[in-house]
Amino acid sequence: VTPPVDASNPEAHKRATDLARTVYDHPDAASHFNFKVWVDAKRNTKRKERLQCILKQVQPHSIEDHQISTWDEMKLEQEIQQHLKGQKFLIILADHEDHSPWADITKALPTDHTSDSAIIVTPMIQQTPHLHGWYIASFFFLLKDYRCNVHFLSYLDTALKKATQLLDGSNYMEESMGIVEQILKRCRWDSFSTKMVLHALHANPHRSNEDWKKLLHRLKDFSTLSNANQIVRFCYDDLPSHYKMCLLYLSIFPQDSKIRRTSLVRRWVAENLIIRTHELNALDHAEHAFNALVARGLVLPCEIGPEGKVKFCKVHPHVCSFIAKMAREENVGNTGLLPEFAHCLSIRNGIQLQQLPKKRQATYPNTCCWRPQKPPASTKDPLYVIVTFLNSLLASSQLGLVKVLDLEGCNGLKKQNLKIICNKLFQLKYLSLRNTDLTDLPKEIDKLRYLETFDIRQTKIRSFPTKAIGMLQKLVHLLAGHT
Repeated sequence: VTPPVDASNPEAHKRATDLARTVYDHPDAASHFNFKVWVDAKRNTKRKERLQCILKQVQPHSIEDHQISTWDEMKLEQEIQQHLKGQKFLIILADHEDHSPWADITKALPTDHTSDSAIIVTPMIQQTPHLHGWYIASFFFLLKDYRCNVHFLSYLDTALKKATQLLDGSNYMEESMGIVEQILKRCRWDSFSTKMVLHALHANPHRSNEDWKKLLHRLKDFSTLSNANQIVRFCYDDLPSHYKMCLLYLSIFPQDSKIRRTSLVRRWVAENLIIRTHELNALDHAEHAFNALVARGLVLPCEIGPEGKVKFCKVHPHVCSFIAKMAREENVGNTGLLPEFAHCLSIRNGIQLQQLPKKRQATYPNTCCWRPQKPPASTKDPLYVIVTFLNSLLASSQLGLVKVLDLEGCNGLKKQNLKIICNKLFQLKYLSLRNTDLTDLPKEIDKLRYLETFDIRQTKIRSFPTKAIGMLQKLVHLLAGHT
């Protein structure tokens, strides 16, 4: 059983081992086989160690382990043959790094074993040359040991089977499957590309054959990075235009960020990237957009809540590179802001702040509000950039266009900083103060009359200024508490 090749994921090889473990633990295996043997081939790298491991699992308890440890390899082979003779057995060699682990055990197998017995090997493969070497070694094994029928279950076999299931019932299934099979063969060395093709099929199994043919012509053998980019583009092109903007929005978050789903969809709504339809309100529509991105593999769930909903998500590095490039081309995102600050602001805010009137910029050359100075090397306080920004805000009407400000986790945020926000960013629709040190709100909070989402969870804020309650008439989501 060969795993997917994924050099970027050192845990990818475990998928083959997980499949073998499923077979090993299956109730039918217990009833069918007289003996089940699991050998950790990565841990037991020497032939004698592997033989000892097998014998300990098939020998009667009357033989002590210390006695087995004194036997040479020939004695171990004889004992294993004696115990397995006439028996149905399953032996699994898991996570081996050598090319021919079966050579270590075939001499120990009885000559009268039947087709009811099985040996499963799951190699550790993280680079394409390793896979080639493993298959070549397997070929020579076939030539030498005619007693065994060898079957290869590769990641490609599994992918083709899944693709057939996804295409079942689609228009022109036979022709589509032929094209998809060629695509999967070109992606066989890369688990990411393979999974993205399956995601595309899952999200839209009725996509035209012309679309699939165009993708096939853009793919190359042994070109994993180029193929990955082409397939991400293929999935991206299948999205409605407003869902594309939702995906590009993710370019403002640092790579490998864990992004909270509920915050993300509310930010989309605040940015007017998603609006209400005849059937759905804006927030439900945003949830549909999120699910569409997950279905295509463009967003990956990384934490699921008890109700089965995604709590946190992330973006694969290949997708992250693609959307960063697309965001630059489409002039979307906060590319002018420092990375540690970009994800806190409205997606369009970086552009808006760069377009401040040149005269005002010339008047205040040292208060460039859209790109605050980088903190000194000795300063480790993450709040430095944000406070510097807030203190340098100019009285510009364009600043009022800022819709989103997310200050979650900014410890050290003070009431005075919040006053600046209320006085200058008066059109805010989304404000998160979650997990900050604030203990109360300034009376100026009533100026945020467009505010729809206000998150004060995990703070010590216990009350609102009296006047603010009546002024925040557009407030839909007031999130408070300790969760």
